[in-house]
Amino acid sequence: MRSFHGVLAASLSLLAACSGGGGGGGGGGNGAVRIDATDAPFVFDIVTEAQISVDRITIFHDDGDGGPIVLFEGAPMTLDLLALRDGVTQQLVQNDLPAGTYRQLRLHVTAARLVLTNGNVYTTDDGTIHLTSQDSSGFKVFVDPPIEVARGGSARVLLDFDMTQTFHPIPANDPLNANRYQMHPVIHVTNTGPAGGLQGTVTQDDGSGGTVPVESATVYVLPPGETDPSQSIASTATNAQGAYSFLALPPGTYDVLAVHADLQGGATGVVVTAGEVTVLDITLHPTTGGVHGTITQDDGMGGLMPVAGANVYVLPPGDTDPTHAVASATTAADGTYAMDGIQPGTYDVLAVQGALQATAAGVSVVAGSVLTVDLTIH
Repeated sequence: MRSFHGVLAASLSLLAACSGGGGGGGGGGNGAVRIDATDAPFVFDIVTEAQISVDRITIFHDDGDGGPIVLFEGAPMTLDLLALRDGVTQQLVQNDLPAGTYRQLRLHVTAARLVLTNGNVYTTDDGTIHLTSQDSSGFKVFVDPPIEVARGGSARVLLDFDMTQTFHPIPANDPLNANRYQMHPVIHVTNTGPAGGLQGTVTQDDGSGGTVPVESATVYVLPPGETDPSQSIASTATNAQGAYSFLALPPGTYDVLAVHADLQGGATGVVVTAGEVTVLDITLHPTTGGVHGTITQDDGMGGLMPVAGANVYVLPPGDTDPTHAVASATTAADGTYAMDGIQPGTYDVLAVQGALQATAAGVSVVAGSVLTVDLTIH
């Protein structure tokens, strides 16, 4: 079993006296519970900073008797979510609890801050991050299977803050330039005792027959047959060496998807076993192709000359409406153009300048390839 990359022994130790609550099943007496946190970043390659602050953590008995038990209450502790990746955890609290079964935690968030790669900053202080659905007791976190605290025993629980679903840009189609973000923490809770791990390295072709590590790729763990990243049960990001780690996954079979820009790769039928670490290395491949070329016109002397400023469109077959283009470009002074990031398929390519135009029909775009389409407009 390989060890997790970069696990910090010197994590925060924030201890608080247990107060309130009591009662419940389990035969009486106390056990212990430790709660750690880690992070599963969203669209990781557009984020440079992500922090949340929590000033109270409470836990509830399965039977609801006795009200909440306060595990931590005090000056807000800040979680740097970008630091909590590749197996790094931060201890939130360690405390004694009455023996019994616990199905709900509540975290009271006081502040959040998000900084994107283009320099845009969003915070709860200026209202550009809005905390949704939090009442005075905090955000509810349901635990399934529940936390079992036995008399004289201990339980360890991992809270995985899933940024892929926690921060929602408004408007949703342009996260880099959103007016604001809504925040509702989506937290995957795992009892680490019966859990397993998954780790590996994400690489891509270096163009010379070898591979290079991919930093800031987002890795998703999905139910078998699921391809939608929003349905992942956990996600995380690779570090500078391309390494990723999931600390605590329920035993089972999963599909794993890694994504970076227009590259992706993965595996199906990945088995995670309790008490063991499954190693899965992933190589990313292009998912899109490109169309490049040169636009020319008759020079009046039997030859051709490049056309600058022509508009070039990639359109569905038979469609001539530029507003339906899946990609577009304007030619440079030498008549050249380049369009990348096009989904594989068959298209028409249309070039237009004023009253002059030309079309190449039935152009096939292949993932990982660049197709040359030269056109002479008339």
